[in-house]
Amino acid sequence: MKINMKKKILPLLFVVLAAIAVYLLFFKKPTSEQRTNLYTLNDTLAINKIILNTPQNLGVSLYRSDTGWVLNAKLKADPNLVNQLIKTAQRLKVSYTLNEKESKSVIAEVKKDGSQVSYFDKNNVLLKRYWVGRAAANNVGSYFWDGTSAVAQVCYLPNLNGFLDFRFNVNEAEWRDRTIFNTNLDMIKSLTVDYIGLPQHSFHIEVHQQDSFSLTQLHANKPISLGPINRQRVFQYLSFYKRISSEGFNNDNPKRDSVLQSVPFCTVSLTDFNNKTTYVALHQRPLNKRSKARENALGQSLEYDVDRYWADINNGADLVVVQQFVFGKLLRRFDEFYNR
Repeated sequence: MKINMKKKILPLLFVVLAAIAVYLLFFKKPTSEQRTNLYTLNDTLAINKIILNTPQNLGVSLYRSDTGWVLNAKLKADPNLVNQLIKTAQRLKVSYTLNEKESKSVIAEVKKDGSQVSYFDKNNVLLKRYWVGRAAANNVGSYFWDGTSAVAQVCYLPNLNGFLDFRFNVNEAEWRDRTIFNTNLDMIKSLTVDYIGLPQHSFHIEVHQQDSFSLTQLHANKPISLGPINRQRVFQYLSFYKRISSEGFNNDNPKRDSVLQSVPFCTVSLTDFNNKTTYVALHQRPLNKRSKARENALGQSLEYDVDRYWADINNGADLVVVQQFVFGKLLRRFDEFYNR
């Protein structure tokens, strides 16, 4: 009798244990660590494409190519911004989960005005997808929703006391590479800086070999020398063209066409040893509400902004804003390269 009871109990016990195992494996609640890392994407090296969109706007696509990240299949993306987005995906943490009532309101808002981000690998397999909403109530973190569950979360980045939604911007212009010049010193073949209306300051540098160059005043009828050339100063100046970027694109400016058609106050043209030429035309900007300096040293009212210029780049295709702080070091005069 005892043997028969054991024969009956053992199979039943096995079924119960198996059921418990299945429950723990498939139906148990996520651990605190799992909830904290709900939106985290650890294998960032696998990311090959990123799609950002909203219900109202397709937004942007970012694709990893052999030469860098490509924006919307036609433009060069800002590598710093893309890397920031990827690091955000890797470091995201859940601060807390909203209750169902709060979640219902937040999810409706996110679906209406939020940004959806999707990460894909090189085989176009979806790695992670979620929605990002506005900043949380205390401005620490932003609302996130995984797109399927009935609750939403507030996510944050460790050591960042701020919100995150701006990192998922769907404006194409915000993702464009702002680089204007990015030429190594040993790749510069020639350089021309022409100050319209100030020919005595304009100059041309022709590089013959790595340590040999010629410097000429651009509009002079005959060669002009102001004494010994400061070679170190010239090479240091050429090294400035390694990394010069704009503050941002300004193609939506209603004055864009009139600016591009106006006479610039200065043009800069650089040709490298691959015979690629980068041409920039600088235009003065009238004072505006962002202008800080409004008077010169004599107390006279200024007409133009001395901290920022407009720049015509990409053969007139784009109007950008450049800062004097960044671009000013390129605006040297012919006589500055001499020992005087």
